[in-house]
Amino acid sequence: MRHGFTVAGLLAVLLAAALNFRAEIPPLQDFNEWIYQGWLVGQILGGAEVGFELKPWPVPNAAAQMLLGVLNVALPAQPAGLAYLTLYLAGMTWLAVAIARARGTFDPATFLLAVLIGGLNSPYWSGYANSQLGAALYLVHVLRERRGPTGVAWDLALGMAIFFCHAVMLAVFALHVGIAALRRRQVARVAVLGVPFALLAWYVLRDDNYGEFIPPFGTTLFEFIAYKGYSAAKAGPYQNFIIGGIGDADRAPLLYAAGVAANLVFVLVAVVPLAFALVRQAWGGDRSPAVLVALACVAGFAMLPSALFGVVNVGERLLLPALLVALACCPDPWRLRRFGASVAMLAPAMVLYFHLILPSSLPSSEIGHLAAHDPAQRLRVLFWHRPFHFQSQIAAARRGEAVRLGFTTSLLRPVAR
Repeated sequence: MRHGFTVAGLLAVLLAAALNFRAEIPPLQDFNEWIYQGWLVGQILGGAEVGFELKPWPVPNAAAQMLLGVLNVALPAQPAGLAYLTLYLAGMTWLAVAIARARGTFDPATFLLAVLIGGLNSPYWSGYANSQLGAALYLVHVLRERRGPTGVAWDLALGMAIFFCHAVMLAVFALHVGIAALRRRQVARVAVLGVPFALLAWYVLRDDNYGEFIPPFGTTLFEFIAYKGYSAAKAGPYQNFIIGGIGDADRAPLLYAAGVAANLVFVLVAVVPLAFALVRQAWGGDRSPAVLVALACVAGFAMLPSALFGVVNVGERLLLPALLVALACCPDPWRLRRFGASVAMLAPAMVLYFHLILPSSLPSSEIGHLAAHDPAQRLRVLFWHRPFHFQSQIAAARRGEAVRLGFTTSLLRPVAR
């Protein structure tokens, strides 16, 4: 079984990489909008006039577009996106290996859980490229700090990089640096955060595109608790791909029921034990910044609404890095992770299933992004993703045509006329 966990993790990554090349466009929802915006950035860097320009102020949530823009200098839009995704999957596999070896010896169950929770997770399939990069960089910092205190240059460089990834992860990193400085009685070290937070203040004062208002889930206490349970279950292996407006509730009802059940079981055998491991680690005397910050992230996950300042799934963006910290920093004396990893072994089967239902041509119909807010549809779109939602943007990039931005929270703005 131990070798099976390793094989399952590697197989899931390979199948996911192959899926990006097999599909007509990468089936990762928001990522196709980022491919399009990366193409625009590449055109601007090359001196072309496309009706858009780079904002003359720093913008968080922009790292992926900039990286894609650099790739677009040498590659067409979609090959640049495929190169980015291949590098991402390779990097996340390396990070999963590092997490699995963080306590001395390689643990296959930890590796598979890290691949699922940190790499092929719900944000990956939703195409949340920037927050994924921010979470990965934060885990790199956690693993680096296990070898000894980091220097000012490291903290400054990483703080700047995480700022351009996502503001939520910048807050997590800032809390970590602040706790580390207090523990070492080097309060002046907190000043290193002045630069990224000055950039954030500049952005807040200058930019007025914070995303559209998203109605919150959980207007009653029962609904809020149910939403939090569902959010935790999104860490599981099952994903519900909506293709042509049809998801598994209609396409394969038995699979849908089994997938939802598997994700709920994953909460009990993986998410809850990892959260408890953090509590046990702190109770046992571990007051390291990583453990304390991870506990704060779990608390934030439990209390924060479903959307905040235009950022959706705020709690999920805190919970997943906290679980990765638990995998890296907390021992597993009762070998509980093998139970979570046993459920996580469904991950390659889930990706293989996506290969089997992959359409030969792009679907022409979609469902709206507020479908989950409709009580009549909510239970039919659990764990949903709309993999081909931004197909028109990537098609425009293929034609060399600039169209309206899907997300105005990026580093691009229309050229003033």
